[in-house]
Amino acid sequence: DNTYSEKVNPKIKFIIDDNGILTQNNKRGFNKENIESICKFSSSSKKGNKELGFIGEKGLGFKSVFAVSSNPAIYSNSYHFYFLEGEYTIPYWIEEDDFKNYPSEFLKKDSTNIYLKFKKDFLYKDDIKKKISEIEPIIILFLKKLSNIEIYQKNKQIINVSKKLINTSIEQFKVTQLKYDKFEDIYYLTNKIISKPKDIDEPKREKVLNREIVIAFPSLDNKEKEDRVFSFLPTEIHTGLPFLIQSDFILIGNRENIIEDNRWNLWLMDEIVEFFVEEFEKLRELDKYKYLRYLDKEKSKNIFIDKYYQQILEKLQEKDLFLTTDETFVKASNLAILEDFDFMFEYLKDIKYVNKNKKIYSFLNEQFFIPKHIVKNWNINKVDKKEFLR
Repeated sequence: DNTYSEKVNPKIKFIIDDNGILTQNNKRGFNKENIESICKFSSSSKKGNKELGFIGEKGLGFKSVFAVSSNPAIYSNSYHFYFLEGEYTIPYWIEEDDFKNYPSEFLKKDSTNIYLKFKKDFLYKDDIKKKISEIEPIIILFLKKLSNIEIYQKNKQIINVSKKLINTSIEQFKVTQLKYDKFEDIYYLTNKIISKPKDIDEPKREKVLNREIVIAFPSLDNKEKEDRVFSFLPTEIHTGLPFLIQSDFILIGNRENIIEDNRWNLWLMDEIVEFFVEEFEKLRELDKYKYLRYLDKEKSKNIFIDKYYQQILEKLQEKDLFLTTDETFVKASNLAILEDFDFMFEYLKDIKYVNKNKKIYSFLNEQFFIPKHIVKNWNINKVDKKEFLR
């Protein structure tokens, strides 16, 4: 939600030790409006900008830090002040003589710094440290502005992940690289702006007329195998599918799940199904022999998502998805798979299979991958040696 100068590489750093948590973000810094809004309840400067994709919505915002700290402090753009628990809307100026009471990094002038000194009786320090240490590199993928996240615990770096668009010969997707540890994961992103139907009235998305849906297809060579639904940040919905879904879903309070019977969410899911079907054949540009791996679902993990996956399969069944021996693509209903007869493939480029009902089939290219459940559920014709010689 922050704004950045054009010349900077947007990044955020978290530094955690036994005394507290320090965050550093190289945003433009606080201005008068930011100061005024942070001193009020339910008055965030991003509250009226849902149409821009801002994700705060609970009305507490910055005030939630008092669960951790009795005197949260901010140093930004020459402003340096703190709040006291119980006086949530009154800022107190930090005098220069008191800078010694804060970590030296808190006084860094080219970033916005927020320091949360733990309450003396705070019992959950270890829980916070554990949660932070469990943050995964994938968290950065759908954050629109951030390109780098660093996390330190007791001066030891535990996460350093960066994101950038890379130039490739692939034109149909935004190719995004995540670098972390010694690994580089690649994601192929495609997006669409959709218009909200007039009959959907969602109080948490007032004045929103359009929304973006994004589908990210991981490279099959990636170290991490990810299958979650995102609402900018990852939820705990695991789909069992080898691609990622991102949109502005309405979430339950802990942000771990989407509200399944919410009309806004149902609309987004319907649009995602249609968009996936529209875009799917473009995956051939990545690998025309293996692109059906993006339909290779693991066993059911979420009944809500399963319903939409079945809709995708129904819509794709009539598409020309299958590569044949003559390098053309055909529907499942026009395809035949040779079993136990691999040595014949090189002779089959110009041969078609005609069954007893005189229906003509093309043979599947031997290098082409089909998920087993697709062969079964779409009743793809199989031809064994006996049937072929007939």
